[in-house]
Amino acid sequence: MEWNALSLRLSLTGDIHCGSLPLGFVARTWPYVPCHLPVFAMVPAAVRLLGMPDRHASYAAVEALFSECVRCTPLYVEAEDGRTLFPWEDGSLRELEYRYLNSNYGVALDSASRSARDGHLFETEVILAHARGSRRPTCLTGALFFREGSSGGLSLDAAGTLRSAEAEAPLPALLNAMRLGGDRSRSLGRPARAEARPLEGRLWNSVEFSLSGEYPAFSLAAGSAGFMPVASAEGITGTGMVLTGRRHRGTGFGEEMENAVVAFAPGWRPAAPLTAELSSLRHASVRR
Repeated sequence: MEWNALSLRLSLTGDIHCGSLPLGFVARTWPYVPCHLPVFAMVPAAVRLLGMPDRHASYAAVEALFSECVRCTPLYVEAEDGRTLFPWEDGSLRELEYRYLNSNYGVALDSASRSARDGHLFETEVILAHARGSRRPTCLTGALFFREGSSGGLSLDAAGTLRSAEAEAPLPALLNAMRLGGDRSRSLGRPARAEARPLEGRLWNSVEFSLSGEYPAFSLAAGSAGFMPVASAEGITGTGMVLTGRRHRGTGFGEEMENAVVAFAPGWRPAAPLTAELSSLRHASVRR
């Protein structure tokens, strides 16, 4: 069944932290939003909007449907002049680091005395809600793909509306309710203002997608940079990354770490032309 493609643009309402690797007391962030985070972030939003019980089975049912019917690209910061800031480009990385990244600081407390605990200072790197020296909200852009499907009593229609037997949740409501990442106790990961419209032409003026296959697919010329993580394959050079994160599993402290996946980070380059497809929520795979 053919996929639908939307151009997605998010205007941040707060700083966000999409965790990279911790370095000592520093929790680093990716300077973009990895492709699996928007889909996983839509899961608890869907459970709330559909009024489903707050238990593991509800989250598992939504995730099972999204795993088959929804895909997303990474979301990259859009500069104020409209350029997309890809972190594998030196000039873009310098601009990201200088204008769009910062650190939040705090200290762990002793629960008995309510005083600071020695040696428990922490630093959390974030993507800023506003670039330094700007009043314009930081904007993130990418593409979202979906197709009709049903699973476990839930369905997703051609317009992107999610339905259960009792309620429905339109795609715009899901996008505006999701929290992309961060530590909620430090006011990170607020919902962003989302704009979605049909993707016409090329994403970021450079990437064209094929939507008629089993999964959305894109082609790359030899030596050009891949914008999504990609599973290991011959003829590819790049830097490795570990894809993991927290996923909602139920009530209360219902989050647990996701199993880690190793892939080439965005910015990898193929030695020969190739086609890759979004077969996984977390990375692309080279089509054989």
